[in-house]
Amino acid sequence: MSATGIAVLADALGINKGLIWLNLDGAEVEDVGIYRLTVAIKKNSTLQNLSLEDCYIDYNGGFAVANAVTGNVSLKTLNLNNNAVQDAGATAFGAALSQNSVLEALHLAFNEIQGTGGMALLEGLTRNKSLTLLDLAGNAIGAGAAAVLGDVLQHNTTVKTIWCAVCVCLLPREGSLCALVVV
Repeated sequence: MSATGIAVLADALGINKGLIWLNLDGAEVEDVGIYRLTVAIKKNSTLQNLSLEDCYIDYNGGFAVANAVTGNVSLKTLNLNNNAVQDAGATAFGAALSQNSVLEALHLAFNEIQGTGGMALLEGLTRNKSLTLLDLAGNAIGAGAAAVLGDVLQHNTTVKTIWCAVCVCLLPREGSLCALVVV
């Protein structure tokens, strides 16, 4: 989809009152497009499902989407799989999770998220009461995040599924690796 197409779509989304599902998987949204979309997400009160898988969204775009999600009152499912939100974007999503009370599913698989971002996401989840699914598959979230995961599971009774398949973490013993699989 062209930059013009994204701009037109974002403008329409900002005023639309009927659309509940938007799938832009594979569209080369990039930074300019994601900023236009996030302005629309903040205004829209009916969109419930947004999929932006494999859309070339980097950590700046991840930060912008997280900021839009913070105050959104309708979005229940957000898919950002296969982008590059990295630790900066994941940290922003951690903050958004601690404030958002609507989002039920957040897909961040294969986003180059490491220890700092993984811990921030999970810490945000300890305060969240709406998210039931967090997908972190394919990220190297670190051993510290595994410890925070234990705290999440003790204090958050809303979360039902955390996908960490192939989430590599370094253990304290030099050279040790583990794969977290929590379902």
